[in-house]
Amino acid sequence: MPTTDNVLIVDDTPHVVELVSRHLERHGYAIRSATRGSEALDQLRDGFQGVVVLDLNLPDYQALELFAEIRRINELLPVIIITAHGTIDMAIEAIRHGAFDFLPKTDQFLERLLIATTNATSQLNLKRKVKTLQGELTTRYNFDQIVTVSDAMKPVFELMQHAVQSRVTV
Repeated sequence: MPTTDNVLIVDDTPHVVELVSRHLERHGYAIRSATRGSEALDQLRDGFQGVVVLDLNLPDYQALELFAEIRRINELLPVIIITAHGTIDMAIEAIRHGAFDFLPKTDQFLERLLIATTNATSQLNLKRKVKTLQGELTTRYNFDQIVTVSDAMKPVFELMQHAVQSRVTV
């Protein structure tokens, strides 16, 4: 399983990228960065796994456009949105669309970002563990494990498999 202690910082201001990188590296995170949305998308398509710290206003993407693209590529990755020009409405919209957190670039920004990154990493680890366990359960407890000699049971197992995959109560 790939590490989840990775952080991708997407911000067009080199000073912010450097500041955030140093702060998170001191706390054990492996940092990648991108100054354009297209660079970030390339890294995600190449298999980046971890937390994404995303500035809302980039030269090639505005507002929540890039966030939506990130969700299409990998909906499991937690995205922490950062901005110097955020509004309450923008924060509500981002959280409603699945952002892990929304942080304004204020005096307490680095401390709040570290807490949000730690929490997002923990959540990502838990999601991965659940997915792994679900896969193990599906493999371990499926109808292929039931031994029968009757050909009449094959359609019964197929029917049961359809029932298991259905959201309807049986």
